[in-house]
Amino acid sequence: MGKAKVIPLHRENQSLTYRQRRTIGFLVAARSQEEGRRRAGVGKTTLARWLQDPPFRAELTRQRNQVIEEALATLRSAMVKAAQVLVDLLDDENPRLRRFVAVDIINLVLRGLEKADLSEEVRRHEFSGDLTVADLIRKATEREEDEA
Repeated sequence: MGKAKVIPLHRENQSLTYRQRRTIGFLVAARSQEEGRRRAGVGKTTLARWLQDPPFRAELTRQRNQVIEEALATLRSAMVKAAQVLVDLLDDENPRLRRFVAVDIINLVLRGLEKADLSEEVRRHEFSGDLTVADLIRKATEREEDEA
């Protein structure tokens, strides 16, 4: 079997066995739960039982979230470079490309502003209780329909 990265356990999940910790590493790294289970050399019944165990499930979730956060951090760090590529394309010799890039930039900025506005609206109403999440979603949807 291949090796899986074993991430240090959260202090609340110290009761997990080495085999469980190793399996979590494979599950987190695999494309599917089935692939991770097979690579870890764990039976279906055993994994099903472990997945019912709150400490195992909590540690699996924690490690998956950690991997997602690391991936998002990598993507966030590339945002400036990606934005600069778009800006540089505005000077391309091809007028059609410049136009498409300009439209893309404008749309990206407008979508970002809309999301920021919606986030601010959620924050404003979060504690007042005068709007439900469903109300906010309905308002955002109506806004999108009005703009279309």
